[in-house]
Amino acid sequence: MKYSRKKIDFSLNYIRLIHIPKTGGISIRSSFEDVLGQDVSLKLRDDRINEINKSLFQKYHRKLKRKLSVFRQEISGRYKSDRHYCENFDDIKFVYGHSSLGNEPKQLKKEPLFICVVRDPLERLYSDYQYTKKSAAKSNRCSSDLKKEKALALDFDAYVDFFYKLGNGNFFNTQSRYLSSSSDVKDVFRIIDEKIYLAAPIKDMQQFGEMLFANLLDEAPVIGYKNQSTKSSTNISISSETMVKIKTMFENDYKLYDYVDDEFQKLLNG
Repeated sequence: MKYSRKKIDFSLNYIRLIHIPKTGGISIRSSFEDVLGQDVSLKLRDDRINEINKSLFQKYHRKLKRKLSVFRQEISGRYKSDRHYCENFDDIKFVYGHSSLGNEPKQLKKEPLFICVVRDPLERLYSDYQYTKKSAAKSNRCSSDLKKEKALALDFDAYVDFFYKLGNGNFFNTQSRYLSSSSDVKDVFRIIDEKIYLAAPIKDMQQFGEMLFANLLDEAPVIGYKNQSTKSSTNISISSETMVKIKTMFENDYKLYDYVDDEFQKLLNG
């Protein structure tokens, strides 16, 4: 990792959070915006992990939703301009979103300092399962491959089995693919070594925050946990057959998690 204990110069750099779903990204974003302010943060959308329909209807629909969102914020007195679409990016200090490495906005001329948090694949998958069930219960929001009725009926073993049989490449090794499109985990390790400023396992979120904010502030804030499952992998009841499927689906992610954990402990002890 490229981390060093010196103050970050925001005239030259900006922090780029690679927000892998269900790895505490909301907590990190909230802490940054509390400290730096929302007006210097920018949200990205993923153009590689999720396929985007380029039809005219979809383009129109996205623009309409964006305008309605701004309108609602103006009415409620909480209007903030959509900085992803403005031309002046000089004051941006923090970029986030479910967007893989390599999708940085071209308007930003400063160099990104990439940060990310990884999570035990079983814990992350179980958190995703809980979120899917909760979203399906409240609305029609759930995986495009998973209908609302099916999502509500599946237990965790059946949920894993559904995606295992589906063989959806976008679902396998999710964390690794946010860092590299290569199927070779050694390429992912190289990204961690050569491109990532700071990466940590979610269990060390507080130490991660302290190291990061030490280069921003005199005193590091506490990074709270938001929108996360509280279950650890040891408390999740699953069959041995399901565990084999998970190990197969997220083979690279397990290796990535162990690698990041080892490298982060070296930084802590160094």
